[in-house]
Amino acid sequence: MIKMDVGQNEIQNLNTGKILTQLFDIVRIVNPTSKCSLTSDQHKDSICYRFWKKPYPCSNCISQRAINDNKSFVKLETAAEKLFLVMVIPLRQENKNLALELLKEISPESIFGEFCGKSPQEISVLVNSTNNALITDELTKIFNKRYIHERLPYEISESISNNKPLSVIMADIDHFKTVNDTYGHVAGDFVLQKLGRELAKEINENQGWPARYGGEEFLICLRDTDRESAYNVAEKLRKVVERKEFSYQGDIIKLTSSFGCCTVQGQKISPDELINCADKKLYQAKNSGRNRVESSPWQ
Repeated sequence: MIKMDVGQNEIQNLNTGKILTQLFDIVRIVNPTSKCSLTSDQHKDSICYRFWKKPYPCSNCISQRAINDNKSFVKLETAAEKLFLVMVIPLRQENKNLALELLKEISPESIFGEFCGKSPQEISVLVNSTNNALITDELTKIFNKRYIHERLPYEISESISNNKPLSVIMADIDHFKTVNDTYGHVAGDFVLQKLGRELAKEINENQGWPARYGGEEFLICLRDTDRESAYNVAEKLRKVVERKEFSYQGDIIKLTSSFGCCTVQGQKISPDELINCADKKLYQAKNSGRNRVESSPWQ
């Protein structure tokens, strides 16, 4: 990770600043958590994802990933029917983790043969499909653990900035090992696929998002949702799973699930702390007999 001081003329103060601005169309320093661009008059105090004409942060945020993994990343992105190569390098300023983003418009014909002869709309679909695949769980088709680690810091930052509650729900299928042992692992995968679809159907995109945390565990992030409302969402999902009959090759598989909820409002908390809080309530639900919901505020 590069250590540097970020002042008024951040990019200009870099020894390689002039070279960077000659090589790339846009050079900017971004706070991936708040999504604020800190450099360049053109993008100063702007929200980084607005450059891509998106109403929400990029799903495949390689700037957050660069900070999480402490290494550089590259991806393709589209904006206004143009194709950009995006390179991100993690930076460190005092106690802040920032990202140097280098954006270069590229010619698809000269760089990527798979784009030859395609319309801007087709290129956009192809790029978005590639980016989405990186943050989508292959089995359940909802978000994956990478997305959790890249998106949850932003959700916490927004919750603090707007002083609105944020809730995280951890869900676990009860006795899932029995499903695999009785019906086979393919049947177990089938159940996970169906459950992922149910979560995607029940969680409104404006309300939040579901993700597969790992194995038979799922995480649900709910924006502007207090403790009582989060409990109600989890209880609704619990009943959906309890009533659902999973029909697989003539067998009817019945399941129950346990849920743990944690709500934060205004407090500075790390993603791991928030997840651990919800995880503790999940295990409390399981230790209290399963097929139930437990919740608590962050303390």
